[in-house]
Amino acid sequence: MATEFIKTATIYRDSSQWDSAITYFEKAIRMYEEKNLWRKKFETQAELSYTRISALQYEQAQIELRELIPEAKKRLTIRDTSVAHLLDVEGKLYNETGAYSEGKMSLLESLDIKEALKARSEDISRTLYELGNTYREMGELDLAMETYKKDLDIRKELYGDKNIHTVTVYNNIAIILKNTGRFSEALEVYLSCDSILRDLYGNDSQRRAAGLNGIAIIYAQTGKYPEALKYFNQLLTIDRSTLGENHPYLAKTYSNLGILHELMGDYKSAEDLHKKALAIKLQSFEPDNPNLISDYKGLSIIMSHIGDVDQALLYQRQVLQMEQAAYSKNDPRIATTYNMMAASLESKGDYESAWQNLKKAEEIFLNNGRDFIELGPVYHTMASNLETQGKYKEALNYAGKALKINLQAGKQHPHVAGNHVLIGTIFLDQGLIDSAQHHFQIALEIDRKVFGDKHLEVARNYGLISDAFFTMDSFAKAMENIQLAIGSATHGYNHKDDTSNPNPEQTLIPNTVASLLGAKGKILNYYATEKDDLELLRTAMSTFDAAATMIDAAQFSYKAQGSVLALREELDPVFEEAIDVAYTLYHKTGDRNYLKKAFEFSEKNKAALLVSAINESRAKTFAGIPDSLLSKENELERDLTYHEQLLKEERSATTPDVNLIEKLQTSIFDLQSKYNRLIEDFNKNYPRYYRLKYNTKISLDEVEIRFQEMGEILLEFYLGKEYLYIFTIGKNQEDLHRISIPADFLFMIEKLKTALSSNESTIDSFAKVSYDLYQYLIKPVESVLDNKKITIVPDGELGYIPFEVLISELPDSPGHELAYLIKKHSISYAFSATYLVEQSEKSAADSKLGYLAFAPNFNSRNDTGDPLNPNLLATREVVRGSLAELPGALKEVESLSKYFNGTFLQNEKANESNFKRMAHDFAIIHLATHAIIDEVNPLNSRLLFTIEGDTTNDGDLHAWELFNMQINARMAVLSACNTGFGKIQKGEGVLSLGRAFAYAGCPSRLMSLWPAQDASTADLMVSFYRSLSDGLSKDEALRIAKLDYLNNAADFNLHPFYWAGFILQGDPSPIIVKSRILPIVLGFAGLAIFGFFIFHILRRANLR
Repeated sequence: MATEFIKTATIYRDSSQWDSAITYFEKAIRMYEEKNLWRKKFETQAELSYTRISALQYEQAQIELRELIPEAKKRLTIRDTSVAHLLDVEGKLYNETGAYSEGKMSLLESLDIKEALKARSEDISRTLYELGNTYREMGELDLAMETYKKDLDIRKELYGDKNIHTVTVYNNIAIILKNTGRFSEALEVYLSCDSILRDLYGNDSQRRAAGLNGIAIIYAQTGKYPEALKYFNQLLTIDRSTLGENHPYLAKTYSNLGILHELMGDYKSAEDLHKKALAIKLQSFEPDNPNLISDYKGLSIIMSHIGDVDQALLYQRQVLQMEQAAYSKNDPRIATTYNMMAASLESKGDYESAWQNLKKAEEIFLNNGRDFIELGPVYHTMASNLETQGKYKEALNYAGKALKINLQAGKQHPHVAGNHVLIGTIFLDQGLIDSAQHHFQIALEIDRKVFGDKHLEVARNYGLISDAFFTMDSFAKAMENIQLAIGSATHGYNHKDDTSNPNPEQTLIPNTVASLLGAKGKILNYYATEKDDLELLRTAMSTFDAAATMIDAAQFSYKAQGSVLALREELDPVFEEAIDVAYTLYHKTGDRNYLKKAFEFSEKNKAALLVSAINESRAKTFAGIPDSLLSKENELERDLTYHEQLLKEERSATTPDVNLIEKLQTSIFDLQSKYNRLIEDFNKNYPRYYRLKYNTKISLDEVEIRFQEMGEILLEFYLGKEYLYIFTIGKNQEDLHRISIPADFLFMIEKLKTALSSNESTIDSFAKVSYDLYQYLIKPVESVLDNKKITIVPDGELGYIPFEVLISELPDSPGHELAYLIKKHSISYAFSATYLVEQSEKSAADSKLGYLAFAPNFNSRNDTGDPLNPNLLATREVVRGSLAELPGALKEVESLSKYFNGTFLQNEKANESNFKRMAHDFAIIHLATHAIIDEVNPLNSRLLFTIEGDTTNDGDLHAWELFNMQINARMAVLSACNTGFGKIQKGEGVLSLGRAFAYAGCPSRLMSLWPAQDASTADLMVSFYRSLSDGLSKDEALRIAKLDYLNNAADFNLHPFYWAGFILQGDPSPIIVKSRILPIVLGFAGLAIFGFFIFHILRRANLR
């Protein structure tokens, strides 16, 4: 009866009816157990476990085998064929789940038993086959080939050549040939095997799957994509009909199709296929299982293509960890990942780290003892790295090496085209136009033959050819080729019409199209200027408008903020040229629409992430998203930021902990994946969220209304390479000025910054550069300022200087009183006009409570401010060896408490926990403390609180922690040093601690641009709060405080170092909170009214 059960189970298993097969195997096993037929029981158990593996029941199979193998060794003997069969199944299980080292141990033990017992040839063949697979997966290709050949000899003797058992081994030998670059030999073996299988089993048999997969991969690797697609589609049809929709083998086919579609330039389909594959695989495997590597790798390549480089790196680092855990250290797959990471790091400008990764990749390939085809791409990336750094001779050498290797795959291979593109770029960089054009044309011919006319590589080729013609001053040819480039990167766009431009819906790579449109606009602008052609100029304007729309589309598709910043920095020249065209059209035509366009371009490249964060916050509030999901999003965002900072700190440590880095990278990958899925859910299921989040456009009219109501004037700056653009916007006032700036303009800003940040510089040395800068920054717009309040939106390095100190005339003598701008104007600052308008609604609401002030002590700290440290310690006194206590802090808070109600926490109570717990309840937050600024990693900049012995709240409030807080204060007074200073990020501004408070929702910040002096800071704060309590606006209160200081300070303390460091950023409107004076005033008013009534009552009584 048991034998019949086994026959029935085998029939069910062969027809993929796993549950029925398992049921009958279990029945047979129970019968053998009842009769103590242990060998038959273990043999049948091996078949059952094998069936569980086929049914993807890996966990159950593992549990069974862990119990069975020791039991079999105990009941039988260690050297028994039944034990060997169980070890074979265990080896297969390990291979299926990616545990190749463990699989090898099991299979070698099985082989040892079988050879010792002189087992049947077919038994030994079974083990050799699985062992060969293990060696192959581990990258030990020589051992794999040797093992397969042993197995093949056995099978040929047993079955002959035209048999499924023999063909299966031939297919695996073809894989080794393919992996060692012997493509034609591998293809010949695959095609021969497939012919045999078709004759034996028909066209629709699942037995053809491995061969079809191999054939398709070879065609893909040799650049024959249509043929590859044909065979993959055949495989997909077979898999779907024989395996069902949730089998890992089907997922593998989806993965390979994803890779092929990426190579063909269809990134949307590629991403969908990889995600579909992952969804199936994750039903059977853990997220760190090697079976998922191909999809993570594929997604990283797609992210690189669309410009989301930080997200690509996140995938690549996860892949590297998984590969290093699963494969041998010299596995070519690891080398390929190193190469991918190098390309990503190069695009971020980290050439040194990129080179280190490339050398690791090169070492792996050379250690294998062969010139693998994959070594060509490594040398290509090396050449690209050197070319980007201007090392053209070395770059050409490596490009030549890459070309020589890549030609082994055929003259028409896409890698060969890529080599010609790079060589042409090297020549173009050196002005060798004819040589560059020669290589670009070769590349174009290859890519068009391989990909057709619609592909990213074809578009890039046309773009480079256009660049070359533009350099040669050939307008018609430059335009013809840039249009061809845009046509190749889009669908449904008529590239023959120079006046038209595509929209984001017509491309899958908006970042690339944005760059091409920028190049087109530049060509049109150049020739429009030469010919004084207004129509060409208008076409240039519409082209830049389309480019800006593409940039927005690219930004909205990115998952990593770092990629957004990189995109904005890379395409900043597009905005600069766009503003220049708009300026020219505005002044030539007087059409206000061009002024509006110029302003729109300027705003698009300011505080992009900050404005996006505000919009996202509003979107979450009004989109109807459940609180539970918002809480989940906040938690993921907080955890993600925390782990990212830990990773940055560990990487920058003197002796980084490699194991900790790997654990952190895995955690970040997992958190980012969950966060991305949640945001995708928001976008898909809450349409209002999507609309609100991505509506970042504020018009010039909206800005004008705001400034007309406030009676102020806006000065918005855009700092280009040759020109400074100044927008003036206010009541009955709108204009755009273009000022030619000298080559040393940035040096002038640096010179003023240096003079301001030290009390050792003289007034005279400061005055000269201050006056010079006034001529560029204020003099051109002086006539429209009157005595109005000014809001300044700086750009780039202009964010480092307080405009208040600019002087309109040079002093006649050393003691002459200086004509500071602040003497005529109240001044505040903003990240962007968009940000200011977006925040105005929040600012209108008053908080319930008054102030919350902190004055920590630093007795237990040992921070020193060593100049060799990458962190710049920002203290409020000259300190040697330790942080100083701040005697002025008490004076500041006393002045605050004199005019406003609130809470003052000092010493031990002035800790980080209390700040986080209480900060959202108060109108004014005042922090009288020290700050540590990290210019390398701005998110690591921090404010210091009293240490409280808490590992979570360690007394250091980091910028990244503020990013994950919600602060409802109307104003944050950051009375510490350098709180307005930080790294400049193009398209975003100064990455300061003040910006972190803006991210947290605080609409107004009083912050410092250099190390503040304690006593003068305290004097400023006293005067500032007094004026603020009188109902004055924040900017006017600060102006009065600074003027009070200038009027009362001793001569040796008149240097701007002492009084000009603090600036107001954000909403300048008054703060209306309950003050201490108001109840007293109301009390006296009440008594007066009461007395008035008593007087009249008595008077009436007397009259009666």
